[in-house]
Amino acid sequence: MDWLFFGEISLADLAMGGLYAFIALGFVIIYKAIRVINFAIGEIMMFAAYLFLAFAGGKNLSPTEIENTIKASRANTCPR
Repeated sequence: MDWLFFGEISLADLAMGGLYAFIALGFVIIYKAIRVINFAIGEIMMFAAYLFLAFAGGKNLSPTEIENTIKASRANTCPR
């Protein structure tokens, strides 16, 4: 297995788990505050997803660019 691919998948899974944790935390905070399950939190989640997409696109966080950066740093630091 390619270690770069493994690292990329691991980071994506950690990010997905964090996203689920924040969603659950939002439900819990709203339920504890007003004792009503607020299904409108989906709108807030979509806004956050679009915001993340805008920032990720602005920072050029594509997988190929990350891979090229890692390869370039390996080439500069690891003598072969």
